[in-house]
Amino acid sequence: MRKAIELKSQVVSEIVEKLEKSSSAIVVDYKGLTVEEVTELRKKMREAGVEYKVYKNTLVRKAAKEVGIEQFNDELLVVTNAIAFGSSKNAIKNGCSRRWILQRISNSWVR
Repeated sequence: MRKAIELKSQVVSEIVEKLEKSSSAIVVDYKGLTVEEVTELRKKMREAGVEYKVYKNTLVRKAAKEVGIEQFNDELLVVTNAIAFGSSKNAIKNGCSRRWILQRISNSWVR
């Protein structure tokens, strides 16, 4: 039990660090995406210098609270989410073109 708490604490610290270093962070609901679409999304993000990672919602909420990001709350973090961390102003925008995002809005994965 103690080891599990320690591991969760390490993950929260990792998220805190990423939130503090990132110029932007976007929550992505990936439910309904095919494996191929997630692979394409990860590839585009990586090429643009964006880190895309799946975390447990409870750990993200805890980390966000530590850094004062009130928007990452129970209303936003309720489904299968990933976080896209961008280190430059336009990194996330460049990772997924508007056209690529709009094509997938019908799947309700971008909020």
